[in-house]
Amino acid sequence: MYRTLLCLFAAILLNGCGIDYVGSTKYIFKGRIEDASGWPIPNIEVATFVSDGNTSDVIGYDRTDSDGNYTMIFPKARNVETSLYINSEFYGSHINPSYSGISIININQQEIDNYTINFGISTLYRNQDLISFRINLINLSNIPLVNLQVTGQLQESVVDYSAMLLDDSFNPEETYTNGYIPTEYMVAKNQTLILKYLLADGTISELNVPVGTENLTINLEY
Repeated sequence: MYRTLLCLFAAILLNGCGIDYVGSTKYIFKGRIEDASGWPIPNIEVATFVSDGNTSDVIGYDRTDSDGNYTMIFPKARNVETSLYINSEFYGSHINPSYSGISIININQQEIDNYTINFGISTLYRNQDLISFRINLINLSNIPLVNLQVTGQLQESVVDYSAMLLDDSFNPEETYTNGYIPTEYMVAKNQTLILKYLLADGTISELNVPVGTENLTINLEY
């Protein structure tokens, strides 16, 4: 049913918007949605957005099946930025309020292998099992902080697709663009987070942060 609706939706988009589509070329996005215990989550809304800077469109749409899987087939769009919304709000969306959501951004057309991207497993946490974790950065050394990695059970609401292609190791050569370092997270309760951070002088440090059941703010002095 969703595949039929998608085809009709795509046909409308091709004829009615300013974005330049190539109807003869199709892309496929697919993946699986699980909870923190590894169980599939059915009936989760997944949508693909494209934007040329002036116009934005939902070009692909599906809901996960009983095994948590989704598949979207849609026409290629020229000169656009592509994003994947998983249980995330947009106009006309119907999200599951019990679970968190993820937006995967900066999906480049050059990264689509054989016209298909398999996003693998995306984990959604129950909102009742998450707390807010915030890091206050306090520079006592006058040496800039150039990289910060938080490892553990955390729900990133926005994920850069290029970062998904990297392994989980801490690479000192990776730095955040424009000096931006994320310091606010939603994390699972009752765990220990690992913070690794890199200073401009090459110093790498690591800190273990126990997390309980209440929102947590820490001061990271460097």
